[in-house]
Amino acid sequence: MTISLPQGFRTHIANVGIKDSTDDFTLVIADTTCAAAGVFTQSRFAGPSVLVSREHIANLSARAVVVISKNANVATGAEGMSNAREVVAGVATALACDPTDVLIASTGVIGRQYPMTQVRSGLNSIPEQFT
Repeated sequence: MTISLPQGFRTHIANVGIKDSTDDFTLVIADTTCAAAGVFTQSRFAGPSVLVSREHIANLSARAVVVISKNANVATGAEGMSNAREVVAGVATALACDPTDVLIASTGVIGRQYPMTQVRSGLNSIPEQFT
């Protein structure tokens, strides 16, 4: 698969086994922190990814967006929020940036926790050249 990105952006796409053999973990990375804005659902039942990204976008900057597919991590309570924050922190550590400069998005099955063993595999698969 070829992905065309603007100069200064890179991507890492992987299958970490969340559901099947198709890609389910994507990271879009800016070479430097850049201006950012976001539009989010107004649902009172927004999931942890939306809540965390709303918090982080308040600083009007971002360095990366991590996207997890096949699991929405919605209706997952405090554990789901903790998992979303762990993902953001893992990306921030890999990129040596502030966690508030990492946004997160999820799509997929509602009511199931992230399979954190697989998600951690995705975090560990971030190539060193992105740091």
